[in-house]
Amino acid sequence: MTVKVKEQEPTALDRIVGMMPFGDLRALTLWQPMAGAIAHLGKDFENRPTMPPENLLGQPLAIHAGMHYEPVHGAYIVERGLATRDQVEGACRVHGAIIAIVRLCSRWSFDGAVATGQSARTRTRSSIDTLREIEPAQWRWYMQGTKAGFHVDCVVPLDPIPCLGMQGYWRVGDYQKADIAKQLVRKYNESAST
Repeated sequence: MTVKVKEQEPTALDRIVGMMPFGDLRALTLWQPMAGAIAHLGKDFENRPTMPPENLLGQPLAIHAGMHYEPVHGAYIVERGLATRDQVEGACRVHGAIIAIVRLCSRWSFDGAVATGQSARTRTRSSIDTLREIEPAQWRWYMQGTKAGFHVDCVVPLDPIPCLGMQGYWRVGDYQKADIAKQLVRKYNESAST
């Protein structure tokens, strides 16, 4: 008797490892608790004053935990029921380090009740009526009044990689890229042996 093995859906780690080697890897420094929320609490939408550059769509992006903690954001997460206070505190203990790598999968700009977005998969632009067409689960991290933002997927938390952050989408140094790659390969090999 032949048993047909069902192919498993690739994991976030599989997808990120499939993007290696990283050429011009970019990072974004976020104040805590937002960096920790992406790495550990399922935050899949980052609110920004402007959309990220189009060339980052579909690309890996390192998440850097900045030195600053914004208590208002911690309270916002707890009040919206997105995480408990203990979860927020646990997720944002690290500062001044790269703590995750993600894939930037779509970018959005908001103008009143209309959101205009672009997907990494199709590269097509689309508009939605934010009052009628938004899927609540997909937009639970959206903050009202935000001008732009982006969705991420394939989130892989990393052991903290200390480095200085910068404003904007900055280039990750060669030593940090090597550390990221080493951690990803280790995690991948560990997952393959289980």
